[in-house]
Amino acid sequence: MKFTAKNNNNVATKDDIKAIHKIMATKTDLKKLEKDLRHDMAITDNKIDKLITDSLNTHERLQKIEETMATKDDINKVLGAVDMAIGQYQEIKIEQLSNLSAHQRFEADTAKLKIHAELQA
Repeated sequence: MKFTAKNNNNVATKDDIKAIHKIMATKTDLKKLEKDLRHDMAITDNKIDKLITDSLNTHERLQKIEETMATKDDINKVLGAVDMAIGQYQEIKIEQLSNLSAHQRFEADTAKLKIHAELQA
C-alpha cells in the first residue's frame, strides 16, 4: 500500500499501538485465564452432576409416592364406606330414641296400672 496524504489519517500511530499494547493480554494473562476457566468449568461440572443426581433422587421418590398414593377410586371407596357407616349410625340413633320413647311410655303405663291396682285392692 502506498501512503498518501489522503490515506495517512487511517494509519495507526505509535501512541495508538502503545495504547493497544497496554490493553492486550499477555501469554501469562491468557494462561491464567485458561486455568481459571478450567477451574470454573470443573466447579460447574460438579454442580451439574449434583443437579442430575438430585433430579434422579427426586424422580425415584416421586415414583415411590405414586406407587403408594391413594387413587381417586380408593378415596371414593373410603368415602362410600364412611357414608354407609354414618347412615347406619343415624339409623341406630333413631331406633335408640324410638326405644327410649317406648320405654318411657311403658313406665308411665306401668305407673298408671300400679295406681289403678292399688285402688282396686
